[in-house]
Amino acid sequence: MVVGEDAEREELEGFADWFRMVVTNKVRGLPTDEATRVSTPSGMTALSVIKHLAWVEGFWYATHFAGDEPDQRDNASSFTLAPDDTTESVIAEYEAACDRSRRIAAAAPSLDTMSTRSHWHFHLVTLRWVLIHMVEETARQRRPPRHPPRAHRRHHRRLTPRVPGVLPNRPHAATS
Repeated sequence: MVVGEDAEREELEGFADWFRMVVTNKVRGLPTDEATRVSTPSGMTALSVIKHLAWVEGFWYATHFAGDEPDQRDNASSFTLAPDDTTESVIAEYEAACDRSRRIAAAAPSLDTMSTRSHWHFHLVTLRWVLIHMVEETARQRRPPRHPPRAHRRHHRRLTPRVPGVLPNRPHAATS
């Protein structure tokens, strides 16, 4: 039985990985035209949310926690899909960002390890804060009043095409 900080870390990382899997399973196996179908007045698509989440992983883990140079995109532009983006390429980009985030987190000796780069609003944050924030960011279910594009999981429920025989949190694969 794992106790103390190791147990807390294992739980936080487990929650993060669960919600990462949930969002990718919303579009995995869908043709790109379905995953990029606009279903909201904001113009957001299921695939653009995953593109944004890849950017968010890098923003918090690589840029703020590890101190890497920031990506030139900002929050709003991080939802923009490139003309050659496909369902598979965006999922691969997101999964690579998540793998990098896991490596950065694993290298930190403690959940209390501080970020190396300050955020304009939150300042320096701990690894614990980053993990909790990423669980919240990925799993967010209701739209905050001042940040409408950030209700990721709620958007995925609205944006993911309804496929007969597929449960909402399961991969879009052929059912028998």
